[in-house]
Amino acid sequence: MARTTCPFCFYEIDSSKLGYLCARQGHIKCPPLIDPDRRDITGSGVASGRYLPPDAAVRKGVAKCGNCQGETRRRACPKCHTGLSIDFVDTKTPMLGMVGSKGSGKTVLMTVMIQQLRKVIAQRFNADIAIAVDNPDGMNSIADYMRQREQAIYQTGTLPGGTGTFEADGRIPIVLRWRADRRSTMLAFLDSAGEDFTSGENVSAVRYLHACDYLIVALDPFSLPGARSSINLPPKALQSTTDNAALQALEQVTEQLRTHNRLKGGKLLSTHVAFVFTKMDSFFPGLEESDPLLAKAPSGTTYDEGDGLAVHEQMRMLLKEWDAEEIDRHISRNYANYRYFGVSALGAQPDYDQAHVATGGVRPHRVADPILWLMSKAKMVKAVKPK
Repeated sequence: MARTTCPFCFYEIDSSKLGYLCARQGHIKCPPLIDPDRRDITGSGVASGRYLPPDAAVRKGVAKCGNCQGETRRRACPKCHTGLSIDFVDTKTPMLGMVGSKGSGKTVLMTVMIQQLRKVIAQRFNADIAIAVDNPDGMNSIADYMRQREQAIYQTGTLPGGTGTFEADGRIPIVLRWRADRRSTMLAFLDSAGEDFTSGENVSAVRYLHACDYLIVALDPFSLPGARSSINLPPKALQSTTDNAALQALEQVTEQLRTHNRLKGGKLLSTHVAFVFTKMDSFFPGLEESDPLLAKAPSGTTYDEGDGLAVHEQMRMLLKEWDAEEIDRHISRNYANYRYFGVSALGAQPDYDQAHVATGGVRPHRVADPILWLMSKAKMVKAVKPK
């Protein structure tokens, strides 16, 4: 039995007993259908081949559709009936998730992270990294995702609006398949809104959080009064930010994780968490040229622990300068395995009034660091210890 988590519905499943999706290649027409289970659980109304249960298999890895009599090898989650990559069969797939505070720029960060994985990290690690699903983030096709997300930011310079909630939007994760050195890994990213963890009503959001083996928590430094007072920001940069929203979102995530893991007293959470402070480009002018946060991320096919620790310590010092040590105390008293990161998805402060990328285009700074650190903890990337 290979227990793992479906990256679409966030339920635990047995990946050795997956269902199938009809390939629609039988003797009669077998039209795509909107699966009611998939719609109810994930919110996706995209039509696909009809779901076939595991017992529809006629031989190992092959099932026959009872309607068109066509054979299929396409596997599917037995819970939500969403199609899965062949890499998912008989594997334990780590779940990497992203949550964060309202206004932290999660959507932009996630879009740029995924583009960097596909275009830069794939080449750096000689890996085949690709979007592994048909309708990422609830869009009808990969082409729709590319046009509405990546092309909007990279080609037209248009920034996305605010993120809604799980229940309202029926959000679908973006799942990446990483193949390298005879190993295959699936990474699931879902752009959650800060409101998703304020109560137990958004059950799918909470289930998603609990399913994550590795977690990125995006925090908005603009919501910290001490940080905000050290820079000049236009009013629209703060339109969706309230004071200490970062700490409030962090406390909500921590409470959900502690409750789910039944942790009492001073016990620490074991989940590896990358706490990512976004929009750091606004603070670059106040940093020294030799500061780790301004340094270019190391290259090569390893994760540099020494470089990561240097950035971690500088972020900790900035929290002190910003009079935000409460965040550091909260994290150190609740998490056993964590690291701080400071990133800029765009590389320069955008035009907030026009919701447009700055002149010069997207120039991401250190956005891959959190993923590579988490992947090193999952032993999918080799880490080099500091000398």
